Amino acid sequence: MTAHMQPEQLPTTTNVPIARLVRTILLVNLYVQLSELVRYLVVVRPRLESELATSIDGVGRIDLVIFSIWGLWGTLLSTVLVMLYWLLANCFGSTVRSAIASGTMAWFMCFVILWVGVANMQISSWALPAIALPLAVVETVTATLFARWLLNRQGSPVRCCATS
Repeated sequence: MTAHMQPEQLPTTTNVPIARLVRTILLVNLYVQLSELVRYLVVVRPRLESELATSIDGVGRIDLVIFSIWGLWGTLLSTVLVMLYWLLANCFGSTVRSAIASGTMAWFMCFVILWVGVANMQISSWALPAIALPLAVVETVTATLFARWLLNRQGSPVRCCATS
């Protein structure tokens, strides 16, 4: 516990707006799923197919299992985006700056690490992350700005962090 936090200021489960967060995650998830699908079909899939079609059979295919896994990926990403924004908004205020910071952090944690690993393992060229990463940061920051708007419409986030 830091010196400026008193025990009565610590977050409790009663001040976490679970219903608001779930509604926000579901709505942000709609945007993320659409954005991920468009980026994959328009940018990523054609490049992966051209780079890997001769070495990996079935690269870029879409079937029910793969579509379901990408649905899970998008849902996890949406949850990370909303919860990270909510935490920053509680500590630093429900500001555009908090939304941009949380969207950028989520981008680094989810997309930059993913694409560096994919390119490093030579599953794609380094040119593909150079195209996909700027599009992904637009998606994550836009999603957190959308989450901010949704949460603010439902009432301001609960302030659980102490301010000095």
